[in-house]
Amino acid sequence: MTKTLVILGSPRKGANSESIAMAMAGASEKKGNTIKTYRLNDLKNAKGCQGCNACKEKGYCITKDDHAQILADVKDADSIIIASPTYYGEVSGQLRLFMDRLYSFLDGSMKSTMPKGKKVAICVTCMSGLEGAKGVADWIEKIWAKYYGQEIVGKIVRGGSGAPTDASNDAEVMAQAAAIGAKL
Repeated sequence: MTKTLVILGSPRKGANSESIAMAMAGASEKKGNTIKTYRLNDLKNAKGCQGCNACKEKGYCITKDDHAQILADVKDADSIIIASPTYYGEVSGQLRLFMDRLYSFLDGSMKSTMPKGKKVAICVTCMSGLEGAKGVADWIEKIWAKYYGQEIVGKIVRGGSGAPTDASNDAEVMAQAAAIGAKL
């Protein structure tokens, strides 16, 4: 059975990035994929990379916190949905901590140890600064494609009209999300 992992970086439940990501996940589930979702804001004990480099010797991150299970699930997932709003032109702090922990999937020569063949979908939302949000989405894509060699199957970057939950009522973006999710 194919596993889709959903990583939600927004601190708000039901926010635009989450609505779009869950539309992707819904289409993935319709294909028969199992879905596992993490709301990073719900983690009680989450640290960023400690820079200890133990992962270069051990082959995995030795930090024992709530990210440890997510990293194990990343390794086992067939597809991954990454979603975040932008804050000050960057991913949310919650997603940044997680992304930094992906460093553990690089060996001592900076080659990926993450199993190949994962399909990755990206969603970045913003209330303003659409060009900056596109840059954030490109940065996420670079991490997953360049460093880890994964296939990016789609990317949605959406600006807002003022409400932090208006994406769920945008038929066009929900259709785009479903089309991307069907590729997972």
